[in-house]
Amino acid sequence: INAEYGERKTDLSFIEKRVGKKKKLSMLDKGLLIGGLVMYCVLTVLTCFSFLWSVFYGKKVAVRRALLTQRILRSLLFVFLVCRVAWLSLFIHGQSEDIATFVVNRLSFLFFVSAFTVVVFYWAETYHKNYNNSHNFLPKLALFFSVFNISLWLFQIALLGMWIGSSRKREGNLLYDINILTDVVLSAMIAIGFMFYGFRLMFKKFSYDYTDDRVYDAIKMTVLTLVFSLCFLMRVYLFSYRPVTGKYFDVYIFYIFSYYLTEGIPTLIQLYIVHSTRVKEERINQIIEELYSDCLLYTSPSPRDS
Repeated sequence: INAEYGERKTDLSFIEKRVGKKKKLSMLDKGLLIGGLVMYCVLTVLTCFSFLWSVFYGKKVAVRRALLTQRILRSLLFVFLVCRVAWLSLFIHGQSEDIATFVVNRLSFLFFVSAFTVVVFYWAETYHKNYNNSHNFLPKLALFFSVFNISLWLFQIALLGMWIGSSRKREGNLLYDINILTDVVLSAMIAIGFMFYGFRLMFKKFSYDYTDDRVYDAIKMTVLTLVFSLCFLMRVYLFSYRPVTGKYFDVYIFYIFSYYLTEGIPTLIQLYIVHSTRVKEERINQIIEELYSDCLLYTSPSPRDS
């Protein structure tokens, strides 16, 4: 086996068949996987906390489209994180990536992509509704979002079915390479969507006035656009490296930068945004209720008026 600096030149499944036993994970390998497992478990707990808080303490907010988008996003992120936890647990238990771990890995990627296409769609909807006066375009945008996600899922399920029915090899398998290139294309599309609508929203916020709130919102939108775009562009580079060059990254660098950081950072930021937005809506509703109660107090007839 010619393996040096993380480059594997022989298919792992062939090695296992030839040696007759699975390759044992080193302590460093287990530490890497367990660290990722802990991170995804923490994110799962935070997602559950955010959802439960919105259910038990957020009843005063009326059900609107933005709230529905938040619920869809939370649900997709929760299923994505559960799949990631299952993926790493199966990996640690089986000491290698078999067919079950590969399928769970693909499912978690699909839920992750669907979650952040929701975010891109919400940014696009905000721009067209508030700044572009193109309300007729929003139904077409919603239709495109639905068709895109349904087509993506059908394509990936068909691709997984063909890969399972084939030799199930990884390196040198056309179906496996198509899976990887699908990751690259989708990550590039999401990065472009964030840059396209993120910078447009930033410029629109600056173009109205230069109050402190506007400047803060514009800076926040700039930071979010850069962070989200860079995370998905990093995935494009890492996942396209092997099909383009025929070489491999070091396994520790690949897992940390292609999974843990590029998935953990956007997920954590988005959970914080959804939760803080909901808290802000609760405060606004409370202020409105107090104002109305004061108005009713001062405008109600007194006993002297009778």
